[in-house]
Amino acid sequence: MHDHQKFELQTLSNGIQLYTHTTPNPICHLEVILPVGAGHAHSGNKFLAGAPHFLEHVQLIRSKKYSTAYELDRLLGMRGGHSNGTTYPTSTHYELDVPATHLDFAVEALLERTYAPLFNEADLTTERTVVMNERNARKFYPGRSVVSKYYHTEFIRDAEYPLEQLFGSDTDLEQMTTDVLSTMQRQISFNDQVRFLAVGPDDFQSLATKLALINTSKQRFTLAIQPVSWANPHFRYCYFDTVSQPTLEVAWIHPRLAFPEFRAISFLISLLINSTHGALHHEFREQKGWTYGLDGYCQQRPANTMFGLSFPVNTKEQIEYIRDCLLERIERASDDQRLVEAEIGRYIHSQVYNFQTTGDIMEGASYDLDTYDRIYTEAEWSTAVQKIADKKWRQKMVRTYFAAEQMGSLCLMPERRHKILARELSV
Repeated sequence: MHDHQKFELQTLSNGIQLYTHTTPNPICHLEVILPVGAGHAHSGNKFLAGAPHFLEHVQLIRSKKYSTAYELDRLLGMRGGHSNGTTYPTSTHYELDVPATHLDFAVEALLERTYAPLFNEADLTTERTVVMNERNARKFYPGRSVVSKYYHTEFIRDAEYPLEQLFGSDTDLEQMTTDVLSTMQRQISFNDQVRFLAVGPDDFQSLATKLALINTSKQRFTLAIQPVSWANPHFRYCYFDTVSQPTLEVAWIHPRLAFPEFRAISFLISLLINSTHGALHHEFREQKGWTYGLDGYCQQRPANTMFGLSFPVNTKEQIEYIRDCLLERIERASDDQRLVEAEIGRYIHSQVYNFQTTGDIMEGASYDLDTYDRIYTEAEWSTAVQKIADKKWRQKMVRTYFAAEQMGSLCLMPERRHKILARELSV
């Protein structure tokens, strides 16, 4: 089978890395990964809080060749393309896609955007209010609601930095002048740690030739990111007026895991909750009829791996039952060699749905570079999954990472309704 994630790496003489993958699809995706994100926005790097994110906004507006605001975006759009930028904790990404017939224009557009932005004070004035609006929409940071904010601050502390480090305070935004941004852009873009990715029906040698002409520096930047930690892992019932049903939440936090261990944990979560033959899905959805929407997650963070399970049920009694048997059920599922091998087969068969578009391929490669500092091939992914058939390896994963003393849990409950007194009924 063709390996959709097998990229060719060229490290150019100026240090810039170019990752390319040739596909027959008639679409090209290009992306640049700059070595500064929100986690670098601190005084130790002489960056204002929120500066990487604000720079991302204004760097997309104009360039020296395309000096009219948003001209590049409109020209890309008229060619059927799309462009965007995103600030992550450890990096900033600019990406674009176009029909392959417009690849030359796309290369020019990305290089203009990366290396020749034009900063305009009027744009800064407008964009400050845009960023304020974006910041004001995150009042439940790092969650998205009252309940998720509680989960991410009172159960698990997983805000990697304060909201101001991501978006900047009003004072920080006012201090971001054209000179400040120009200096910062030169430090970040003309850097030998910049990475480019290209996917499409081309060998991208013209892009490599242009990138080789860039003069780069070796400046390095330090991260200011808080590791994920427990705020309070002890079980309790928490009441919210926006919660509609009792929901048991369990989670585990560990130092960041290597790729094989992470794949094993992600597999075990799937073994428990998938709707084909997941052990917990089978018992609590199909046999007992207690839950609809059993869910789980497994995430890599810069310093941690965190994963968890969510059980939306009907009663406190069901919560207590699941709490009592959960760890035993995890061990039982892991020990069931037949079930594990069936899940390995399902897991690998389902891989055929992944990476079927240039966008999928680019997204996977970009994530891997940000997360693992390399791109894992589908063959390497398959090897890691097949390793889970080894029962001793599996049992080691369960003992090491699903241990009771490392687990936190709580139950989200609908708000208590107070007892209505007789005198209130008579009013």
